Amino acid sequence: EGDEAAGFDFPQRVAELGLSGVLWVQPSTRHEMNIARLLDRGLRVVTTGRRFDGLPAPAVHENLDAMADLVAGHLAERGVSKLLLLTGPMQDAYTADRLAALHRALPQHGIDLPDDRICVAHTLPLDSSEPGRRLLERTVESFLQEHAGFDGVFALHPNHLTPLVRLHRAGAHRCPDDFTLIHLAPACAPVRQQYPDLAIDLVQWPTENIGRAAVSLLSSPPAADASAPAALLPRLDVAAA
Repeated sequence: EGDEAAGFDFPQRVAELGLSGVLWVQPSTRHEMNIARLLDRGLRVVTTGRRFDGLPAPAVHENLDAMADLVAGHLAERGVSKLLLLTGPMQDAYTADRLAALHRALPQHGIDLPDDRICVAHTLPLDSSEPGRRLLERTVESFLQEHAGFDGVFALHPNHLTPLVRLHRAGAHRCPDDFTLIHLAPACAPVRQQYPDLAIDLVQWPTENIGRAAVSLLSSPPAADASAPAALLPRLDVAAA
């Protein structure tokens, strides 16, 4: 019935369960304080998908350099020369880590990504309302129209896909005829079901490896550097045109 972890009493409710460890699947940035409160109560916490600097909670996610090289290589094979990036807030480690990896990998494949081709658009945690979503979509759509000559798009979040689909269905751009779209997605099926007429190349996390790595971290003695992420290789799941 909503976000249980957002409540101030959430850490105490978890502590009362008598657990020794918690696996938190991609916690929101707004949950950092409750992660700290769980740690203060002596619980071991492992997060997936997002790291939290300053907290002794190891993070499990994909090998970011391998992910970026996979994406850059695929874009190069498709002949992309003008890439756009649709991303979330730069202060979020999820975004910052993946963007840094892309900046390292793209030049090695002959693709540049200047700052003016990066669109930072996101719905703030406290503004997940319908007006907030429409504002996000208008921002992305305006950005796409401003850079109308793009031939590649890399989207980090599913809420960036709606404006792209609107342009596609209006005939302004055709995917994959006019551009290549890659969406970094932890799950492929919902995106494909929502947009069956749009060919999307998806980089999907190997979730079975993430599960094994997280369980291993919870059951082993704490490492000297508890914040060090576990490296996991991604796979590129290419949609049929």
